[in-house]
Amino acid sequence: MSNVLAEGRLSGSTFDRYCMVLFAGIAAEALVYGEAEGAENDENMFRSICVLLQLPLSVAQ
Repeated sequence: MSNVLAEGRLSGSTFDRYCMVLFAGIAAEALVYGEAEGAENDENMFRSICVLLQLPLSVAQ
């Protein structure tokens, strides 16, 4: 995964799967513990991937 990100190429389906895992972790933690303390790290990872891939996303998206 890190090699693909370093090269700036990632298929849409791989990106979708990775994001699903990141945000599923947030959802699971919220369901089990009532809050998601690790959510900030996962959200920052998502933002970092978007920056590396230079995705044209706004903050709202």
